[in-house]
Order: sequence, then C-alpha cells, then structure tokens
Amino acid sequence: MPDKKQPLWKNPAVVGPTIGALIVAAVAIPPLLPKSDKTSPLRPDIESIEEFPSGSSTIVIKLTYTGALDNSDGTGINEVKVWHRHEDDDVWTEVDIAKTGQNGEFLIAGLAKPGVYYFDMVATDRAGNRSPSPDGTNGQRDYLVKIRTPVAAPSDRSSSSGVRDFIRKNPRFANSVGWIDVPVRFTVIHDEDQGQIGDDRIHQQIATLNGAFFPGQISFSLVSINRINDSALFNASRSIIEASWRPNPTAMREPEALDVISHKPNNGVIGMSSFPTGMTAMNAGIDGVTVASSAVSGGVAPFNMGQTVVHAAGHWLGLYHTFQGGCTGPGDEVDDTPAHSSPNFGKPDPSVRNGACDPSERAPVHNYMNYVDDRTGKSFTSGQYVRMKAVVALYRPNLLKGDQLALVRR
Repeated sequence: MPDKKQPLWKNPAVVGPTIGALIVAAVAIPPLLPKSDKTSPLRPDIESIEEFPSGSSTIVIKLTYTGALDNSDGTGINEVKVWHRHEDDDVWTEVDIAKTGQNGEFLIAGLAKPGVYYFDMVATDRAGNRSPSPDGTNGQRDYLVKIRTPVAAPSDRSSSSGVRDFIRKNPRFANSVGWIDVPVRFTVIHDEDQGQIGDDRIHQQIATLNGAFFPGQISFSLVSINRINDSALFNASRSIIEASWRPNPTAMREPEALDVISHKPNNGVIGMSSFPTGMTAMNAGIDGVTVASSAVSGGVAPFNMGQTVVHAAGHWLGLYHTFQGGCTGPGDEVDDTPAHSSPNFGKPDPSVRNGACDPSERAPVHNYMNYVDDRTGKSFTSGQYVRMKAVVALYRPNLLKGDQLALVRR
C-alpha cells in the first residue's frame, strides 16, 4: 500500500491526511573560506523539504541537504545535525541524529504542534571546528529555513467534525446517492526505459481500483494517459514534481479528477496522496497520487497488485489509516474498523490481536488502509464507503451530478 514500507508516512495525504503547502525561506550560504583551525566549516543548504502525515498525531519532516563540501585542505565534514524550534518557543532543539558526508537527508518526527517550525543545520569538520548554531553556540545566526505545517495536519480534526456531522444529518446519503464515478488521469514519468509502464498495466490498475471500490458504488474511469520522459523528474521527490506540475497553483481545476503519477520516489516511500481537506488555494499541488512505478498493478512483489494506488485513492477520498492515532482519540473516525496501536506489515495472522486496542477485537489486517502486503489487503468496510461518499459531497462535489447534489443537506 502507498506508504506501507515506511512507518513515517503513517498517516496520507503521504498516503495520510494531507500533503500541505511548504513555505520555504532559505538564507544565502556564505562563500567557502580557506581551512584553518579558526575557520568554521560551511553549513549545508537545505535542498528540499517534504512533510509526511504520520501514524500518530505528529508530523514527520524530511530534510534533504547538500553543500556540506570538503574544506580546501581535505579535512572535510565530520557530521551534520539539524536543529528546530516552533514559532511559539524560544528554545532550539537539536535532533539526536547525525549524518556524515556532503549530502544526505534527515527524517524528523514528533512535530505535533501546527504552525511554523524553524530549521537550521550545524556542521562539524574533522578538526573539530563547528559552524554557528541557532542557539548562539559558536556564534549567533538566523534560521536556515522555515515551514508551515499543513492547515489540515493529522492533529487538526476541525474538518473531520464536518464529515461526522454530514453523516449524522444525511444518514441515507451513501445509499441514495448511487454510483459516483471518478475520472482518472494517469501520467507516467520515466527515464527512457526505466519506469515505462505499458497501457496494459494502466488498464489493469484501473480494474484493480474498480474491484476495490465497487461494493461502495464508487467507480474509476480512465480519461487520459500522459507520458513524460525526464530523468530528473523521474527520480525526483513528490515536492519537486509538484513544483513543476501546475503553473498556476492557485487555479482550481475543472473538472474534478484523480491524478495518478508514477515515477521513482527518491525517498523510499512507494506512494503518497493528497487529502481532500488540504487541497486549498494556499497549498494546491498535485491533487492525487504519486506512486512508485514498481507498485502499479503488474509491478514488483510484494506490492505488485495495485493496492498502493487503492490505499492512496482511499486517502484522496478522505480515509485515514485504520491505525490513525493508535489507541487514543477519534482514530480513523469509522465505527466498523477496530482501532489498533500501530500499523501491520507483511502477512499478519488475522486470528491474533495484532495490536488491537480492545482485547476482544482483532486489528483489521485485511483492510486496504492498513500497511500490509498487497496479497493481504482485501477490503474496505461499509463505514469506510459511507465516509468516502460524505467526503465527496463536502469536498469533491464536482464528482456529483445535479440530481445527486440535490440530496446533500448540510
């Protein structure tokens, strides 16, 4: 399933609730100075930032850095560390992870507060010289970059209460609205033969989507196939693809459609999705799914049956992970999916608890919104279908026809 190999994305939009806007303000890097015992090493620059919803109510940030170049005499960078603080706090926190080398990436979890976070990087060379840090150690300086966490971050349930209210006011909507059809635009980003996906696999993927959503009267229709031969884009992160995706990011798109974009993720996450409550004029990017080419139907086991896109499409239609929030809080807000403390992977034995919060229950290991292998994921629940149709009514009404819209009572 989209993110199932990576616990950090326990949560899309990645695929957890939303893939929000990232507001980045980089500070110019000073020129490289000649190496001496008195010279601080050059701090790295942050090349890219991505936000992943996580399995709990926290946010996981991925920082990719570059520019920690060897000094002129070859002494070189010994380690790089990340510091961060929230806009409401005066104290900087040093992340207890160190990286070596001139390029690398950090995954930083536990950022539970919505709002602006400031990040900086501190480099130490092999001679023990250290670049200035934001807390004033070895010199004071401004932050390197800042991001604003998404409006609809995993810990923000304001929009979710609207879904619950809608279901309460429209208890028969899911049945009476009938079939909802989702147009699909499929884009294959490839590097010559690498990542090239034939039409047969794309049609197979659409069939897999229809098989999974059919019981809830939700269908998917392929409307276009686009191919982009671009080596850099093929190997890029979702955020970089988003940056080149829409020339006018504030434009609202008509008609509504699910974009499925295959490429080779450079962060190991095989699938990510936007979340409907997060697609606003402020943070509009790709309103859809990015997926590893190998995880499209007919790809590479154990994620070769197209369930990654099924899982991500569930996020696109408003579903949380079945383990959302663990054993506290509202969870995934669906009554017929037993809460469980953490994601399940591989092919778990369904006869044991597998982290179920209630000792009398069993974790839904066959649910598409868990993190199990493709051969294990088999179904959505009735409650999940009801939620998806409510989300369509509230956040994707362009998918409804006139007579269906008439059934919506807010």
